[in-house]
Amino acid sequence: MGWLTGWGQRIRLIIDHNDIDDSLTNFPVLVYLSTSSGRNNSDVSFIFDELLNDANRKKIAVTKADGVTECYVEIEHWDHANEKAWLWVKVPDVDPDVDTAIYLYYDKTHADNDAYVGDPSDAVVHNVWDANFKLVSHMRDDPDNAHIRDSTVNANDGTKLAAGEPAVTTVGKIDDAQDFDGGTGNDDKIVIPHNAGLNLSVLTVEAWIEFGAPAPPVAGYIWNKFRVPIPRAGFNFWHYNIDNKFYFQATEGPAWPTWSLASTNAYSTGVHYVVITNDESYMRMYIDGVEAAIPLASGVIAGGTTDAWIGRSIAGDNYTWQGFLDEMRASNVARNAAWIKASYESGRDDLIDFGFEEPPPCDFISAHLTPDEVEAGLTAGWSVNMLPGWGKRVKILLDHNDIDVAQSDFPHLVYLSTSSGHSNKDVSCVFDELLSSANRKKIAVTTSDGQTECYVEIEHWDHAGEEAWLWVKVPDVDPDMDTVLYLYYDSTHADNDAYVGDPSDAVVHNVWDANHKLVSHMRDDPDNQHIRDSTQYANDGTKIGAGEPAVTTEGKIDDAQSFDGNNDRVNCGNDPSLDNEAAGSIAFWVRRIETDGGGGVIERRSPGGGWVDQRYTFDFTGDTPRFNIANGVANLSLNFNGTITNGQWFYLVATHNGIKMKGYINGALDKEQNQTITPEMTGFDLRIGQVQDLGRYLDGHIDEIQLSDIDRTAAWWKACYESQRDHLNDFGIEEHPLLSGIAILTSDEVVVSLR
Repeated sequence: MGWLTGWGQRIRLIIDHNDIDDSLTNFPVLVYLSTSSGRNNSDVSFIFDELLNDANRKKIAVTKADGVTECYVEIEHWDHANEKAWLWVKVPDVDPDVDTAIYLYYDKTHADNDAYVGDPSDAVVHNVWDANFKLVSHMRDDPDNAHIRDSTVNANDGTKLAAGEPAVTTVGKIDDAQDFDGGTGNDDKIVIPHNAGLNLSVLTVEAWIEFGAPAPPVAGYIWNKFRVPIPRAGFNFWHYNIDNKFYFQATEGPAWPTWSLASTNAYSTGVHYVVITNDESYMRMYIDGVEAAIPLASGVIAGGTTDAWIGRSIAGDNYTWQGFLDEMRASNVARNAAWIKASYESGRDDLIDFGFEEPPPCDFISAHLTPDEVEAGLTAGWSVNMLPGWGKRVKILLDHNDIDVAQSDFPHLVYLSTSSGHSNKDVSCVFDELLSSANRKKIAVTTSDGQTECYVEIEHWDHAGEEAWLWVKVPDVDPDMDTVLYLYYDSTHADNDAYVGDPSDAVVHNVWDANHKLVSHMRDDPDNQHIRDSTQYANDGTKIGAGEPAVTTEGKIDDAQSFDGNNDRVNCGNDPSLDNEAAGSIAFWVRRIETDGGGGVIERRSPGGGWVDQRYTFDFTGDTPRFNIANGVANLSLNFNGTITNGQWFYLVATHNGIKMKGYINGALDKEQNQTITPEMTGFDLRIGQVQDLGRYLDGHIDEIQLSDIDRTAAWWKACYESQRDHLNDFGIEEHPLLSGIAILTSDEVVVSLR
């Protein structure tokens, strides 16, 4: 992807396709910059750090995903002192199937980008709003406290009743708003002079509103453009303070009204996004992004010559709005439901997410230096902190919203493919660089400093299919801000055997903390008669026979074992490391095919067929998971509240600590109860896929079994669930070394950005 020539830094913005129900064209997206912006409350204050002051606010650019095609931008307000800015960006195409990427560039040394970026008073911002917009007012005082401005080419600016009537407020939904005083004797209004462009029949009228108190005696008018004397014409949009419903009324003339559309529900408090559309077949009302009234058959709305009033009806002061009005818009098309939903999500700053600050790659660095100048530059601290000797890297962000409590030495799954992480990123660039599966160990993962390496287990690397599953030991995962890792990769580097290995390599024992006593990825390893334990304890498993159970490539995380429900099982022995009697946790992914009497997953049992002999078991009674401990004299079962569904993967966990037994389904606590006995399991084999004496063999798939000798927390299991379903992390773009990688270049190739 390209880099816009002449710009020093940029950040990637992702529009969440889950909020886009249909393709959108020339859609105005709100980009809110602050210390807590977007869906994940990202801190993007480094933009203000770079630009230094309000005067540099136009030293920005926004491009499409290609990194070079510029988009038009309106700066509604730039507040450097408080590190806040509100930008409206015209995005040419927004995709409903995959996330849409745009880039925001910023550079204090660049000239003002007047060709694409402007304030509301600049003509260039007319390009942000498509030709169907007839009015767009951000409801700020502009140019003074007696007026509001229209950002479209139509110049439908509004004049207040008088200076400060209504008064501006700085606590609007999107920056400033107008605060209407409403009620008897109060007559705040804004008048927009009549012009033919506002005689709307096919229309969309929209606003963000906030109720004030007390409400006017009869009704609060939001927008009206109608003629009172007969013949009547036009429409109005208001809130009726008797039944607390929103109404849109219009006429085809001469009587009033021909149509009256009312919201289904009542509203009297809070902030809402209200929208009316008419396509001359039906009138519709939307509130907070969803349809909020029964569609009303309609027709052509009669035009007139009256002015448009905001906040008050010409009928008198019993019909005045009490509260805030923000972001008033009118269009001469009926926007569809997908447009309105996306506008709501955008207006409440829940449509986009932010990447990280990106410097330009080597290809765009401008000044050539001699080797001596390079050495001097490195000494002066020009390095971007790349791990020495590596050619490329990609940033990995662990979403703090899925981390409830700080975690230490957490085994995080990094899945590499053409659709990875919670934003479905294409990271096939890693495979493009490494060229073959033989080069799979030519990788490194570091903490956020770019230097401190983490241990990595390669569960499987499939170069041909462009898929890889890596387990990374992350020293610290933060619940308050996203945790950053870097994945380095370089086909010219030596294998990183000190930190990276296959399951058969001893180095991978370091990925799993000492409390992990068994970690099996449930692959055939080293042959179809065995499964391997990736921990230092070597609790490998032996199948009942070759291919019994059989491996399947349709696991939750790469391969899994497929149990036939007849006699398939795996024996992992009885090493003392498995004796988690005082406390313990068992976690696994399971997809059951048939109920067949419930099905067993784990057992450690003594001779005999009674419940008191089921020393440590996990099975199903019908569709209900069940965890049982026993000591040969008594037993105690934890029967989950929730159930599982055949044919679907579930992440199940059971823990005990001598005080409580707990069960989790898909990362959430499902059941807990007091623990009144201590299991005794010394000397009894651990088997997977059966609870034999109860006649329960699993018919289904088991993947990723992890056994620990501690009671891990609810926060740990939630993070494990999100990680293992590939929803905990997101990826940045491929990064090339700037100066820390310069030693690998010839003097002719050395290029450095002097800033």
